[in-house]
Amino acid sequence: MTQERRRAGRIQAKGAQVACTSPGFAKPGTASYNLAVKLLDTSASGACLVTKGRLREGIPVIVGIVFPSQNARVMSKAVVRWSTTVESKGRTAHVAGIQFEKPIPSLGPAPEAIETKKGEPQRRHKRFVPETVDIVCLPPGLLTKLGVNKNSAKGLKNLSLGGAQIISGEKLKVGERVDLMLQFRYPKATVQAVGVVRWCQRDTMSLEPRWNVGVVFKHMDSDSSGRLETVQAVFIDKQ
Repeated sequence: MTQERRRAGRIQAKGAQVACTSPGFAKPGTASYNLAVKLLDTSASGACLVTKGRLREGIPVIVGIVFPSQNARVMSKAVVRWSTTVESKGRTAHVAGIQFEKPIPSLGPAPEAIETKKGEPQRRHKRFVPETVDIVCLPPGLLTKLGVNKNSAKGLKNLSLGGAQIISGEKLKVGERVDLMLQFRYPKATVQAVGVVRWCQRDTMSLEPRWNVGVVFKHMDSDSSGRLETVQAVFIDKQ
């Protein structure tokens, strides 16, 4: 079931051709009319581009993307949601986040759709959003136990007895096993679990590199399970 959903997911940017134009930003027919240099990644709701210059946030653009290997192409009106300039080793690159006027299903499910569809196998568990929780997400293994690996989790979007949707500062591989630790301030409790990454979607609307990640719990000791049920009871009642 997971593989089937991935086939219906977003089209990878590798080998894609992209054009981004804005009559209000560059004159038609000039060499600078195509503002795009490269497509970094895309989702149903938007795309992340390397551009020829730093774009003004809020300007309207028209984006066209061609995927030769899939024989697919899309074109959409869009708006620049964020733009930044990155410098590394003496080189400068301009990067922009583009939001499409309407979601484009062929580029993958929109974040809202992902949250519903990707969690479908766990729908027997009600979702809830704790008020305050610290989350740690690490790959399992000796380095983790020695404290060498850094925490990839930036936050928690929602939670259930069957899994969690987290915000990650790095891309996680589908099928990868992770160790999770959730520390709730109210009610005060700590929950530990071993999970598996079911899906990972780049948040193209975020200036800082971020990914929305769906994790299914695969192992949790009885103590942690009991604490999570207590936390769920508190917040399900509140909602």
